[in-house]
Amino acid sequence: MIKTLLMEHHPAEIGRLLSISESEGKKLVREIMLNDWGYKNWKPVNVGEGYALFCEGSEWIDENGDNLLFDTAQEAEDYIQGAHQ
Repeated sequence: MIKTLLMEHHPAEIGRLLSISESEGKKLVREIMLNDWGYKNWKPVNVGEGYALFCEGSEWIDENGDNLLFDTAQEAEDYIQGAHQ
């Protein structure tokens, strides 16, 4: 059901659609992206105010259900390297 919702809605909307918190919804999305869809090729993208990590058009969500913003591309790359170890 969540995978179907993700095809039609932004990950930040999943919590509202399931009547749970945005953070809990993002945690569910994270599990799907990493475990079910196998997203692994995360790259830093300049989003104006800093760098965010993206893969397959989706933004990285950490284990707390938060999106992260980094000051530099190198900082983002270092983070994702550590997250995949």
